[in-house]
Amino acid sequence: MAGSSTFLLSFRHEELGPAERLDALYNRLAVLGGALFVAVLNMQQANTVITSTDGLTLIDCLHLATLTFLLAAVVATVLSWRWTIEGGSPARAERLSYRGAWIALLGYAVTCGTLVLLAAER
Repeated sequence: MAGSSTFLLSFRHEELGPAERLDALYNRLAVLGGALFVAVLNMQQANTVITSTDGLTLIDCLHLATLTFLLAAVVATVLSWRWTIEGGSPARAERLSYRGAWIALLGYAVTCGTLVLLAAER
């Protein structure tokens, strides 16, 4: 998933100035913005093909889970950047980002797997 790959973009190097670290933030946000755009387009395409009046379909739920994960990744990126600007350790922010990415990716996989299993039981 593109959202978790953005946490591999580093901005912790102490020798880099604020401008270079800001470039890394822009890179993360650009990838996340592109992923959000693609997810929304994919959701719209799926809605034109799948017409259901029963409420949310499995595809809708999977798209919403993806959008939620991507928005959480945007929030985490901005919060970690603000923390480093206010004097927090960039190395610690990056370690927390890596851990958060793995936890979020695992949570995303479990959520999507659960949604598929629940849909299969119907």
